[in-house]
Amino acid sequence: MKILIAYYSAGGNTRYIATEIAKRLEAHIVEQIRIEPEQEYTNVFSRYIIGSRRAKREVRTKIRPTKSDLNLYDLLILGFPIWAGKLPSPVLTYIDSLTNCSGKKVITFASSYWNFNRYKKVGKNELEAKGMEVILALSFRGRAIKEDELAKIDQIEGAEKVV
Repeated sequence: MKILIAYYSAGGNTRYIATEIAKRLEAHIVEQIRIEPEQEYTNVFSRYIIGSRRAKREVRTKIRPTKSDLNLYDLLILGFPIWAGKLPSPVLTYIDSLTNCSGKKVITFASSYWNFNRYKKVGKNELEAKGMEVILALSFRGRAIKEDELAKIDQIEGAEKVV
């Protein structure tokens, strides 16, 4: 199975989780990319206050060119932090840019420090509007990875448990 892991990480937590997921799927062909805004948030204030305000209003922001054609992949794993209960602006832009995605399967994972289980459905509507099927939604509290949550990846069709 060829898998693309695309993630946005401003503080490093989502990047850490993406790396752990990639390690777990080492029996598959896995490619990892970071969704990068053209203009990075320069400090904690701009990242969380301005970024959260944009997320809440679902404002799109320009991102650097990245892999968005899913034609070569069997599965997309999309990771993001939760800002103001929503997807960060760079992730919204990335979803908008996806091509050849109709019928593709997606796993999402979110990292948040507040009420993290509540955010499992964030992004589902946007992905389904592109014709994709969300087959699994994971949620993590910051950088903390619970084995039972991560083990759900082993249950995806075609995935083998990697010890």
